[in-house]
Amino acid sequence: MQGVTDSPEVPRRERRLQESSEAQRVRMRRRLIQLGALVAVALVTTSLLRAFVIQTFSVPSESMEPTLIPGQVLVVGMQTKEDLARGDIVVFADVDGWLGEGDDFLVKRVIGLPGDTVKCCSTAGQLIVNGAAIEETYLADIAAPASSTEFEVVVPEGRIWVMGDNRALSADSRSHATVDQGAGDGTVAIDSVVGRVLLTVASPFSPVDRAQDAFRGVPPGTG
Repeated sequence: MQGVTDSPEVPRRERRLQESSEAQRVRMRRRLIQLGALVAVALVTTSLLRAFVIQTFSVPSESMEPTLIPGQVLVVGMQTKEDLARGDIVVFADVDGWLGEGDDFLVKRVIGLPGDTVKCCSTAGQLIVNGAAIEETYLADIAAPASSTEFEVVVPEGRIWVMGDNRALSADSRSHATVDQGAGDGTVAIDSVVGRVLLTVASPFSPVDRAQDAFRGVPPGTG
């Protein structure tokens, strides 16, 4: 009776299986490394965008209707505060406690820049900036006066005067101004501005109207 001997094919098949298994492990490690690298790059990119380029915020109230709707997501350019213009919509930190709460942010429209004289109202019910009447076509109620509260303020250096587009429901610079224009003069420190609202996240993306035409005839402030 002849003994049974292993075929030479058996060790070769085992070696191929071992090599195949090892190759699979190597490929898996490479994929995991690549995936980890992609995740790391995505996290770093997101952090850089958040820290230096853009940030997103949600509209908290009706004060900027009809331009902005509550719950709408805003994309804010964080490097744009160095180049603010009248008509820009900005997000700023509530460092003066307008909301009376913690680390909150507000969104309003820039009406007056440093040195500007902002006054309400003309005989036609319009805001007057440096002597020029403003045609504010973006307001919630364009038939009503630009403000139910009369005021006149010279915007201090390093600060801006802001108002909501829905004037009847906006607690803005008017609500926080004082007679003597002291520390609570209603203006907002430019240093507290996060940036200018670039667009709203909708379908499709909707650029925000900077309303530059409304302020085109305003001369430079002399205050």
